[in-house]
Amino acid sequence: MFREVFLFLCLYFLTSINLFSQNQENIYLSGNGTDKAHSITKNGDNYLICGSTRLSSTTSNEAILFEMTESGIIVWTSIYGYENSTEAFDVCSSASGKIGLTGYKWTDFMHDPFMYLVGTDGDIIKEEYILDNMSGIGFSVIEDNDGGFSFSGYSAQNGTLGGQVFLTKMNNYGDVLWTKEYGDTPEEHFYSHIQTQDGGYLLLGTQNGFMFNFIWREFHTTNSSIYIIKTDSHGNEIWNTTISGEYNDLAKCVKQALDGGYYILGSTQSIGAGSFDMYLIKINENGELEWEKTFGQSDFEYGYDMCITEDNYLYCCGVSRTMETESVDIYIVKTDLEGNMIWEKYLGGEYSEYGYGIESTSTNGCIIVGATNDISFGNGSYNLLVMKLNRYGEIEKLENGDFLDISVFPNPAKDFVYINILKDYQYSYTYSIVLLDIMGKELYRQDNINDSFVLNVSQFTTGVYILVINDKNDEQYIKKIVIQK
Repeated sequence: MFREVFLFLCLYFLTSINLFSQNQENIYLSGNGTDKAHSITKNGDNYLICGSTRLSSTTSNEAILFEMTESGIIVWTSIYGYENSTEAFDVCSSASGKIGLTGYKWTDFMHDPFMYLVGTDGDIIKEEYILDNMSGIGFSVIEDNDGGFSFSGYSAQNGTLGGQVFLTKMNNYGDVLWTKEYGDTPEEHFYSHIQTQDGGYLLLGTQNGFMFNFIWREFHTTNSSIYIIKTDSHGNEIWNTTISGEYNDLAKCVKQALDGGYYILGSTQSIGAGSFDMYLIKINENGELEWEKTFGQSDFEYGYDMCITEDNYLYCCGVSRTMETESVDIYIVKTDLEGNMIWEKYLGGEYSEYGYGIESTSTNGCIIVGATNDISFGNGSYNLLVMKLNRYGEIEKLENGDFLDISVFPNPAKDFVYINILKDYQYSYTYSIVLLDIMGKELYRQDNINDSFVLNVSQFTTGVYILVINDKNDEQYIKKIVIQK
């Protein structure tokens, strides 16, 4: 029953038959890749979801970003990094309409952390790479109080797992204002940061541990600790502290509390019922521990993300793995603001399901994003997953109306543009494509194309162009294409 009531977005490979279908139970895209959603955030009344896909490659990841309504309708989709392995780990919206996206791009045999400034249609406005001769990953991006952005992650010498942590400040135009690096050991990683009520920053991560790989490899050294740094508005460190027990303690997410303190979600091996338990703690504004709660049973429960609802409850999202089968389920805990459990849910079936991100809904439920290895919805090893719960923990069906969305990548382009038409696939359609210059002059036309098409733009000069797609009902869909030589 589980897979009959949630939304699968199983992202497809270019050479396969595209299938984006809807029936009474679910919606899904079918393909040949490893596809995951890492993060979700609100964007007005809608949501932005980012992650990774193998849309045009079976060996290299691409970053994916899409906007979705609360009911499940896809507004637009963009793909980035088709030439190099690229993944997006966090996304944020802003009052200006610009979108911040961070992750890594494989460049010169290193993971290069990026910050993309993206427009409302998914096109990149500006991109920044901030580490010279260092490998790293951007894990967290937020809009700051001044309308700019900040992002954080870890940096490391090429070929090592260990690293130190960085925080980069950008203005609203994407210009880097400063970058700070922190840490006293080569084994520190940041996974989340927020801007605090005083205009500074609180950065959260792990010391002597590496919580990035799949859940059966959550740490590579023993005695890892939760690592917290407080800075002023210019990134200058004010204080730092660690929270640790006898064994391993890891942290992935931080949120500001109403009283000026902070909620932290992660995992602990030091206390609780199992080998690892989901770990929710509250610290005051000075970093002092106020209370701690563990959730889970006798096996492994890990906390990845949390959100606070408008009616002042916490949703904690993560995964649970059993010792016997190594099968993974999504694990959701709802608590009050004192960490007292309201309910818990294990969501899964015979396959493995992963919950990596969570955001509240307008009715105080939640939307969860992650991945599943149920390949009956596609040919890939993992398929991107989105599901919705009401405030009582009951699964709500995500509806998806008839729509057509156009994925155009890369954009900007140099030689070729890959065009994919994502739609309600109850019927087979053909389309016509017209490319116009900025003055409206027709430069290229192709009729009777199907859902995938490769447009050769090598003969066109640098500039802005208009792509017009017409369906059989003479409805027009317009995309801007930027060509850069």
